[in-house]
Amino acid sequence: MTDRIMRMLERATTTPIGLGVEKLRIAVDTLDKARNRTNFAYRAQLQADYYNRMPINIPEDDLIAGTGSSIYNGAELEFEMGTWTKTELNSLLEETGDMYYISPENYDELWTLTEKLKTANINNRGSDYSAELTWDNERLRSFIKSGVTMPVWKDRNSGSTNAVGQTGISIGPGLILRTVLYERIINEGARTIINEAKECIANEHCITVAAYKKHEYWTGIIKVFEGFINYANRHADLAEQMAAECDDPARKAELLKMAEVCRRVPEYPARTFYEAVQAFWFVFLSQASNTMSAGRIDQYLYPFYKADKEAGILTDEQALELIENIRVKTTTMHHVRGNLARNRNSGDARWLNFIIGGCDEKGNDASNELTLLFIRSAIELQVPHHTITLRVGDYTPIEVIKKGVECVATGIGMPAFVSDKSYINFWTNKGFAIEDARNYTICGCLDAVIPGKARTVGVIFFNGPQVLDIFLHNGFCKFSGEQIGIKTGDPCSFETFDQFKEAYYKQQAHFIPLAAERVSIESLVKTLVVSDPFTSALMHDGVKCGTPIQMRHFEPFDTGITVMTVGGINVANSLTAIRKLIYDEKKYTMRQLIDALDANWEGYEEMRRDFIKAPKYGNGDEYADEQVIEFYAKHAEQVSACPGTFGSNCVPSGISISAHQPCGKVVGATPDGRKAYEILADGMISPVQGTDFNGPLAVFNSARKISQDEYSATLFNMKFSPSALKTDSDKEKLAMVLKTYLTNGGKQIQMNVVDRSTLLAAQKDPKAFRDVIVRVAGYSAYFVQLTNMLQNEIIDRTENQQI
Repeated sequence: MTDRIMRMLERATTTPIGLGVEKLRIAVDTLDKARNRTNFAYRAQLQADYYNRMPINIPEDDLIAGTGSSIYNGAELEFEMGTWTKTELNSLLEETGDMYYISPENYDELWTLTEKLKTANINNRGSDYSAELTWDNERLRSFIKSGVTMPVWKDRNSGSTNAVGQTGISIGPGLILRTVLYERIINEGARTIINEAKECIANEHCITVAAYKKHEYWTGIIKVFEGFINYANRHADLAEQMAAECDDPARKAELLKMAEVCRRVPEYPARTFYEAVQAFWFVFLSQASNTMSAGRIDQYLYPFYKADKEAGILTDEQALELIENIRVKTTTMHHVRGNLARNRNSGDARWLNFIIGGCDEKGNDASNELTLLFIRSAIELQVPHHTITLRVGDYTPIEVIKKGVECVATGIGMPAFVSDKSYINFWTNKGFAIEDARNYTICGCLDAVIPGKARTVGVIFFNGPQVLDIFLHNGFCKFSGEQIGIKTGDPCSFETFDQFKEAYYKQQAHFIPLAAERVSIESLVKTLVVSDPFTSALMHDGVKCGTPIQMRHFEPFDTGITVMTVGGINVANSLTAIRKLIYDEKKYTMRQLIDALDANWEGYEEMRRDFIKAPKYGNGDEYADEQVIEFYAKHAEQVSACPGTFGSNCVPSGISISAHQPCGKVVGATPDGRKAYEILADGMISPVQGTDFNGPLAVFNSARKISQDEYSATLFNMKFSPSALKTDSDKEKLAMVLKTYLTNGGKQIQMNVVDRSTLLAAQKDPKAFRDVIVRVAGYSAYFVQLTNMLQNEIIDRTENQQI
């Protein structure tokens, strides 16, 4: 890396995260201007005002304009899906030490601003709608208090509170998983968006309510994209001003070049690699969410890279410096959360996903020089963000995969490796054309989307072990103290394992539709309150359709609602232990088991040892793997039968993020030997921590038996000792194993390369190990920023000493 990048990285990683209130100030003023306008018109005006009024700065050494906050390395506090309270903010500051700060002036003003927004803009606050449709509904209230889904509601306000702060010139928390068409801005320019909206207005016949809504949509698009262009021009003005005051000739030239680039893009098409990267960054900053996808960035930037290389105006080192500029800048993007969300997203979790590799629309290898440069940037800049995901097919050169393994070996937990075959099968099975399916991208952790043509509005975490606990008590929930399940019968009355298992899946079939209903309600609320003009316009036919992304129905299948299973391996291992020890060997009775679980295994230590020793998934054992295969097949079948908000049925997924921590906190002891309230298994495909004994190949063999194509995403974590990847031969061996797995049934895998002793030392002396990075569940984070429970879970994962 260059000296410039080293200086930028040092500044980015040592500056505390500042919390700003500038967005709130602007939002209060915008309300006065748009008080009698509809929600969409208000939000369009709000984003335009952000573009036109947010304080801007160009940090020292930056080559790419745009920081996304009024404070360097900061986040602006939001209000639309839940307001901040003093309790929430104080706990954030107290729990995270010196990670965040807020000036005394901003702290005092925050409460005045939030009160104004809360009282004046009540109909734009999603938390109120969510509470009305769930907590106020007696049928759903017991369910959302039970811990079967996350977060648990404790009262009318707690479950829906989603106080957030984020970096970016965007409106609201967003919460929509999508990949916009970056190419529209890079290749055509924002002026074409405005002209298209104006043409739609010129041809309209505004004589119906539906037609007026379209008119309002197009005028909002024009307002937003004019602001978008002005945002770039404001940076050009600032760069010119800074150049005039600069005594360093080299920096003066850089600032003047930046001004020239910002005058060109994003208003007009990019002509060079530099302009294309700057245009990309302005689009990236303009999207609301901590789950932003950069899409297939090595594909749409490649024509500019190739042309500049051929023209002799760009070297690989210059291209790499621009790419590393972006990597540093994503390090300064933050998403701040209130208490409930922090439990589900431990460690400053962000999913800024850059997707590389894979195939082109004809099914040929699409990896290129930029693919390798993006990996190289992560090797040189060993920070948790942004995430890199490498698409792998049977056509992917082993050298590309090996380069990814070299990056993993640094210990930063990336790239994640995903299977083109499985993801493409998912989309073609939903009716998409093969050309669209081959262009899939990853959003959030590992969620599949088609750029511009598919998106996910709502996701919910489904706590499988809690359903098992409720089933073992005939529908009674110990956590909430209520009868919330159906009475499937006294578990002691089932004479055969098949009867027992059939009753369990009947109980699960009762809860999954309730989970789907909850997330559908929350998604419906989003369509009412968080419409987003900017990203809406950058979807396929996004302007002329005249409809915000949240309200569209995408054809041929709408992946709008996703139900994510958490702790599935705990459930499957529990079923295996019950089958073996109660039904096959008849060593224990069901009554003894339930009594032991209710006692949290206390007084039943020998019995617990037997249940721990029962066959476990991840060892190539057919007896254990059978229950895992069936569990995930049933989950997919039951979720896929549930109607969603957007015209298509719900979609199964297997991403836990860090929800296996709060999910575990509500679940009593389980028959796999786990004690009450301990963390659950991470991800979907990963073995329970420390229960895979036969090496990594056995884990791969168990994992590939699971039918994964019907899942929009799966999550599989593995852990290797650094000694396992010391040599070039070690890396090549792992690369070949990964390629084999991902082309023969596997969907995804990600790895930690860190030894247990380092993590234990980091727990004892966090300051001395502040730079240790681990892969959590779909994202990387600094180990010392995770909760203690999550730290222990990562420590307890099996550490493979060899491939």
